[in-house]
Amino acid sequence: MTTLIQTRATTATAPYIEHSASAREHLITRSDHAREVGEAGEHAEAARLFAELAADRARALGPDHPHTLNTRRLHAHVLGRVGEHAEAARLLTDLIADAARALDADHPYALITRLNHAHALGRAGEHAEAARLSAELAADLARVLGPDHPHTLNAQSLSSHWSE
Repeated sequence: MTTLIQTRATTATAPYIEHSASAREHLITRSDHAREVGEAGEHAEAARLFAELAADRARALGPDHPHTLNTRRLHAHVLGRVGEHAEAARLLTDLIADAARALDADHPYALITRLNHAHALGRAGEHAEAARLSAELAADLARVLGPDHPHTLNAQSLSSHWSE
C-alpha cells in the first residue's frame, strides 16, 4: 500500500470492494465534490477528502488504476495550495514511481507528475533540486512530446526559474 494511503488517509470510508456501477458513480461524485471544495478555496478540507478518496479508490479500483493515481495527484496538489509543499513533494515522489511502473516512465501522466514534483520541491525551498529535476524532465519531454510542446517549454521555464 502506498505511503499516501498509509500516512494521510483515514480508514476507507465505505466498502467499495464491489465494482458496481453505483459504487463507481459514487466515487466520481466524491471526486467532483472534493474538486469543488478545493475550487471554493477550502484546500485543507479538499486535501482530507482526496486522501480518503484515494484510499477508497485504491481498494475499489486498485492502487495502479488511473483514477487512483489521479486522485493521489490531486491530493498532493491541494496540499501545495495550503502551503504543505514538502509533503506534496513527498507524496509526488511516491506517485512518480507508481505511475512509471503502472503506466510507463514516458507516459505523459508520469512525465507531468514529475513536473508537479519539481514545482513542489521548488516551492518547498529546494531550488537547486527543482532546477535539476526540471532540466532532466525538459530533455525527456522534448524526446517524448517534442521540443516545442507546451509541457517541454514549461519544464524549461521552470528549470530556469529555479536556477535563478
